[in-house]
Amino acid sequence: MNQAKDILKKYWGYDAFRPTQEAVVQSVLEGKDCMALLPTGGGKSLCYQVPALMMDGLCIVVSPLIALMRDQVSSLRKRNIIAYAIYSGMPNVEVDRILDNCIYGKVKLLYLSPERLSTPMFQERLGRMKISFVAVDEAHCISQWGHDFRPAYRSIESALTRDGNRPQFLAVTATATPQVQKDILDSLSLKEVQVHQAAMDRPNLSYVVRKEADKLSACYTILNKVGGQAIIYVRNRRRTKSLALRLRDMKIPAVYYHAGLSAEDRKKMQDHWFEGKSRVIVCTNAFGMGIDKGDVRVVIHMDLPDSPEAYFQEAGRAGRDGERAYAVILYKEEDIQGLVENHQKRFPPVKYVKRIYTAIGSYLQLATGSGLNEHFSFDIGDFCRKFDFDILEAIGALNFLEMQGYLEIQEHALRASSFQIVQSKEAVYHYQVQHRKMDGLLNALLRLHDGAFHQLVKVKEKQLSSFLNISEQELKRGMEHLQQAELIDYHPRKEKPQLFFPVARLAAENLLFDMKSKRHLEEAAKSRMEQMISYLEGEACRSRFMQSYFGAEKDVDCGICDRCIAGLHDKNQKTNYKEIESELIEMVRSGRGVDVAVIKGKYVGVHRYALARNVIKDLLDEEWFSIKNGKLYWNG
Repeated sequence: MNQAKDILKKYWGYDAFRPTQEAVVQSVLEGKDCMALLPTGGGKSLCYQVPALMMDGLCIVVSPLIALMRDQVSSLRKRNIIAYAIYSGMPNVEVDRILDNCIYGKVKLLYLSPERLSTPMFQERLGRMKISFVAVDEAHCISQWGHDFRPAYRSIESALTRDGNRPQFLAVTATATPQVQKDILDSLSLKEVQVHQAAMDRPNLSYVVRKEADKLSACYTILNKVGGQAIIYVRNRRRTKSLALRLRDMKIPAVYYHAGLSAEDRKKMQDHWFEGKSRVIVCTNAFGMGIDKGDVRVVIHMDLPDSPEAYFQEAGRAGRDGERAYAVILYKEEDIQGLVENHQKRFPPVKYVKRIYTAIGSYLQLATGSGLNEHFSFDIGDFCRKFDFDILEAIGALNFLEMQGYLEIQEHALRASSFQIVQSKEAVYHYQVQHRKMDGLLNALLRLHDGAFHQLVKVKEKQLSSFLNISEQELKRGMEHLQQAELIDYHPRKEKPQLFFPVARLAAENLLFDMKSKRHLEEAAKSRMEQMISYLEGEACRSRFMQSYFGAEKDVDCGICDRCIAGLHDKNQKTNYKEIESELIEMVRSGRGVDVAVIKGKYVGVHRYALARNVIKDLLDEEWFSIKNGKLYWNG
């Protein structure tokens, strides 16, 4: 392990692994299949990144989110580690280049979405790659009992096993119940597997649930009491902006974030908060994956999460530095009914699903039999407005269509513009001579973009248009003109979510659904929702509830959640009651009447005086005391 620690220090600057990290790294280096269960912020990525640098060959990392893949690749490259990511929506020529580099180059980590594993382009290269091991990130996506099931995850093992040669696997996740853990092991055929589970306990994180009629006022109070950076989760994109503006009106610096923002705006909002320029970020669950910010002091949920898994992951973004932090849910009674109604909308009937599928064809002007392996920009809000669909039911239908393999939703399929010069230098020169109007653009493309003759290179339209002193629209028209002249291969940036069709569009009557799977998923989601409601309404320690849910029983209460503090208060109240009762009996019995004002002076503080009044009331009711002219007398 000394070499592993040297690499950890050299590339990441840490002197030592956490105990569970070290055990996982050791297992991987010994060539053993293993599963790692580490809570959010527990350093899962290091469990495969460090061994990848030590082992001969290429580590394949299967990951569900494009944004997460790109963030990790960017972080690795800043450390001079050669890593790439391949995901749906990339031009084939770029995918081709990356796969060749993985065969002939010194690439150490290749990030892939699970859907890419079965593509002909990847399968054709797989046999020529020297794979050290496969890391399955967010492995709970394998399980139909998980909160974020992805059907393509279940074919990972078969897609990567060739001629009976099965690679070594590492499955990593932050949230997995015992049932989900078993499903992961079965799906990846991890039979003689080492399971390493870090303590799910977050001893510095205080869980709080508050029932509030005015949630905004309660949120404001919390932010005033708890200093430092904060994350506020809401379910609705519109509410991110409206709540951030309300907080600004209250003199609390806030930004907002959701997947519908442009890539540029998302980065701007995220950076503004991350650098501490804004104290609060109000966001949907699109924010947070891969964000490693230690000084978040409070995470507030203004809307109810639909599962303990989702809540544990989002709440766990508070207090990663080990200092005291708070995870707070604010809710009203009607929010629980809304949670039940939202669950029902997530699983619309098949007839409704077919209506959605047909409407998508009309919205995209996609004829039956067309669309195979194509991407289409898709604004679900605009789609629902045009066809009068409920947005939650539409999302539920889209998710089900994705699970059945008819389309893929790529919320984060955003990429910068890129181009490649596909003609020789001589042909480019002749074109410039004949088309003087395009000379400036071509010269800028050649000067500012090294390697454009050999591969796709990114182009930043904003900077390039500023350099040329033209508008971005003029630049785009110029690039399209060069594309039509077959001089360049141009791929404009995509900022809207994408729909990808792995199969050509079918007539609705030809759609075939696995109804057993649908019922199974619905039952699993209902069970998770009911557990979330139990968390809200239960009397037990919040931390122990979470531990038990994930199969890691805890012997003692946390002592810092709202339930524990309330229980301690009740216990103290009982102790104090007895003490005050004894004192008052002794005082009144030994006197000839004790003035109530004297008692008030003795029991200073709102709570102690209120408790003393309760004791006096009880002793009067039981006729131990009597009162006359503002004085208490002993009846004994």
